[in-house]
Amino acid sequence: MRNGTGCWSRNGIRMENETKKEGRAAVPQHIAEASDAKKRAKRKTLARFEERCYGFRSLLEREEVNILDLQRIECVINSYMGFCKGRRTYGRRKQFINSMGGAFWKYFTVGGHYQNIKIKSRYRYKTIAL
Repeated sequence: MRNGTGCWSRNGIRMENETKKEGRAAVPQHIAEASDAKKRAKRKTLARFEERCYGFRSLLEREEVNILDLQRIECVINSYMGFCKGRRTYGRRKQFINSMGGAFWKYFTVGGHYQNIKIKSRYRYKTIAL
């Protein structure tokens, strides 16, 4: 309840520079806005990750996939997995990777607990040491 001093009070306890939110304890405004922005960024990034996996699936299903395509897929997927690694997204990462179909498993292996991917050695670019 708001008292006459411009501050929120609950049961006579004064809380300065804090906002009252329904369903949760009072949190300073700048902290609440920052956490909401982080949640929005996480949702958008996961949505983009899902879109990229869908696009890569159609690329892998074509017959003429070259080493540059495989390297690009590896870099992009590992970048998204690096972002997701510490954010309790194991189920989502697994879902996105498994949605890429059998063509993905032909060219790639998954390391750790869906934390990174690698191109299988038979499809990697071979360098000749002089």
